[in-house]
Formats: sequence, structure tokens, C-alpha cells
Amino acid sequence: MRTNITGRHMEISPTLRSWIEERVAKLAHFADRIEDTHVVVDKEGRGFRAEVTMLVHHHTLVASETGMEPRPAVDAAVEKVERQLRDLREKLTDRKGRAPARGDASAATDAADAAGAPEPIG
Repeated sequence: MRTNITGRHMEISPTLRSWIEERVAKLAHFADRIEDTHVVVDKEGRGFRAEVTMLVHHHTLVASETGMEPRPAVDAAVEKVERQLRDLREKLTDRKGRAPARGDASAATDAADAAGAPEPIG
């Protein structure tokens, strides 16, 4: 996973850079196909705006957040991307609504019985 950290209208200190890299590296727990991450910290007036853009296996996740200090802004943006990663993982691995496997007729009849379908007479 590549991580690019950019500061606009400000210099990113080495301690802030290492903290951001550690925080973003923890997101690898949620998805193993994170290809690229770009974190932009922008000084706006009296506050800061952090934007995290992440490319995950043909999906682009983007989150931005503002704060009075750069660390809380980055932390909140990373939490938003973390939620998006969890939602994407659930979406890709969700198996609800799939038809039963071929030859598994017992699952289909069990589902019909559970739904209250009348049994055939005969």
C-alpha cells in the first residue's frame, strides 16, 4: 500500500507524518487490496481540513473532515474511511438472497416450510 501525505499552506512535521502513516496503516486490517492512499491536510483560516482518498480494488473511497487541529481532523477523516471500508467489505461478502446450491433441494423445501407455504396434498 502506497501512502502519499500532502500539506497545503503548511508543512507536515515528521511526527505528524509518522502518526498519519501509522493511523492509515491500521486500515489494512479491513481490506487487503488497498492499492493507494492519499492524505491531504489543508490549513484553512484558523482551522484545518483533512481529506483521505483511498483506492481499494476498483473502488475509490473519499472522506474529509475539518477541525481546529490537524490530528483530530485526520483522525475523523480516517474513521469515516474505516466505516466505508467496513461497508464495502460487507457489501462484497454478503451472501443473502443467493439461490441454494444445485442438488440442495432440502434447503428450498425448508425455506418454503418456514414461510408458511401449504404442503401439497397427495
